[in-house]
Amino acid sequence: MSDNRWMNKHHDYSKQDWITKPSIFAEQAIEYLPKTGYVLELGSGHGQDGIYFASQGFDLVSTDLEIASLNKNTSDIHNITVEQLDLKK
Repeated sequence: MSDNRWMNKHHDYSKQDWITKPSIFAEQAIEYLPKTGYVLELGSGHGQDGIYFASQGFDLVSTDLEIASLNKNTSDIHNITVEQLDLKK
């Protein structure tokens, strides 16, 4: 998938009502994690899961190919690091 297709998908996703909410997976998985630690989020898109983990006290590295969406992950939460990453390489 080309970078433009991802950019278009992320643009479409940004209009959805779920884009600011963590996934059911994240809400359930956190119960099995230690109280603090590190989370590496691959292909984070708009980062709703990563932002959720960071807001719960985890240090987060948020990665994605599409830089515009990745930049949205740098919210007011200070324990988030973002990196543009192409998983095809």
